[in-house]
Amino acid sequence: MTGEGCYDGQSAAGKVPTELAGLADAAGIRTALVAGSIRAGTEHFTTAVSLAETAGSVEAAISSPGHWLEEAAAILALRISEQTEPPLPAPGSAKVS
Repeated sequence: MTGEGCYDGQSAAGKVPTELAGLADAAGIRTALVAGSIRAGTEHFTTAVSLAETAGSVEAAISSPGHWLEEAAAILALRISEQTEPPLPAPGSAKVS
C-alpha cells in the first residue's frame, strides 16, 4: 500500500507511488493506492481509493482525515479480499532487493 496527497500526472509519471507499483508488479505483488485526491489514471495499481471521493469532497476529507482514511482502508480491505489471484504476501515476507 502506498499513498500521496494528490495523485496526478506528475505522480503517474514517476513519483514514489508509481515507482513502487512498478517494483511490486515486477515481484508479483499487488499494490493499493490511497490518495487525498486522484487526478490521473491508476492503472499501475491493483486498486485505488481517494479520500476526497470517499468523503464526498476535498473539504470533507480535510476536515476529518483520520475518519476518511479509516473508511478508505475498509474499502481497500473489501476490494482486496474479493480478489483471489495472486494472493497477497504475508506481512513482512516480501523481500526487496
